[in-house]
Amino acid sequence: MKMIVWMTLLSTLVSTEVSTEIQFPGLVSLVGRCYQATFPDSEKIDTHCFSELYEGQFIVDDHLVCGDGNDYQGKTIYAIEAKSKNIIYRYYNSLGGFSDGSVRYADGHLQFPEETYQQADGPAKVYRTIWQLKGGSYVSMMDEKVADNQWQPIWKMNFKIVKASNMVTEFNEKGQMRCLVGSTPK
Repeated sequence: MKMIVWMTLLSTLVSTEVSTEIQFPGLVSLVGRCYQATFPDSEKIDTHCFSELYEGQFIVDDHLVCGDGNDYQGKTIYAIEAKSKNIIYRYYNSLGGFSDGSVRYADGHLQFPEETYQQADGPAKVYRTIWQLKGGSYVSMMDEKVADNQWQPIWKMNFKIVKASNMVTEFNEKGQMRCLVGSTPK
């Protein structure tokens, strides 16, 4: 009897399993790698490392900005909204800011429509972003909504896969990212 119950349970789990690729189109191609880019007109370096959480039920993007003495880190957790099956996310950072948003994948682009970023000690800002996926890299283009509902470009950054030996960040014993002192990108 126990064997029948286990076999029934196992077949149910197998038949309801949905692949990460189907749940997170486009986004899953970034998983298992780290990417780095230098901010335009700056020496600051942004590193993003993508991983699966709970066997692909979520995707996590740990990111760290190093340089100019004002380092900060953030974490984005992507999930599938139950009713709509859309990709949604929540972003937090070490400055106390956070935002919620959604992601759509189309024609090799991840589109992040309007999101409201709440700063810890300032007014909320509204952004939209597009990531153009290009094999082993992606281009991030971000705009901010300004007066009269106009959009103003903030940056265009080219993120490239980075090997651990070339990173300006590392993971500590608690699995948290930190900047390497005196590092420059290689």
